[in-house]
Amino acid sequence: NFFNNTHATAELIGKYLVIDDDFKKGTVLNDSIIKKFSENKDITVNKKYHNGFNITTQSMTIINANNPIKLSDTSRGLVRRGHVFWFYTLIEDSLKNPLLAKKLRAEFSGFFNLLLESFVNLRKRYRFDVPQSMQNNLTEWLEGSNPLITFLNEKYIITKSSTDKSVTLQ
Repeated sequence: NFFNNTHATAELIGKYLVIDDDFKKGTVLNDSIIKKFSENKDITVNKKYHNGFNITTQSMTIINANNPIKLSDTSRGLVRRGHVFWFYTLIEDSLKNPLLAKKLRAEFSGFFNLLLESFVNLRKRYRFDVPQSMQNNLTEWLEGSNPLITFLNEKYIITKSSTDKSVTLQ
C-alpha cells in the first residue's frame, strides 16, 4: 500500500497522479498524506538508502477500493479533494463476455490517450466538474465516516426554516 510505505513518497517525483488499489475493508484513510500530496507544497521524501530531500508535490490521488474507506477527517479541506464513483452494476456470469479483457487490452492505448487528454484538461482547470450523482456519493461516503451526521440523519428532521425553534424527532 503506497500510503503505508515510508519510502514511497520518493516515487512522487515528477508525478501528477497517484493510483492505489490496495485497501482492505474497514481501512481508515491516512488523510494527512492525501492533503500533503495535493497541496502544491514542499514535502521531504526519503528514498531508500539515500538522504531525505524536499520536492514540491502537485499530485491528485485515485483510490480504487471494493469497499468504502473510512475517514478520520471530514473537514472541507479533505472533502474538496474527494470524488467518489460508486459502481452499482453487477454483471451476471451468464452475461459476462470472456473475450472482453482481451478486447479492452487491444484498445488500451486509445483509453490511455483519452485519459491523458482528460488529465491535461483537468490540470488546466484544477478541478472536476462534479455531477450531482457524484456529489450524492460524496455525501454518502462522508456520512459513513461521521457518526454524528449519521445519527442526526437517522433521528432528526432538519429544516432550513428560520421560524423553526426546535428539531423534530422522526
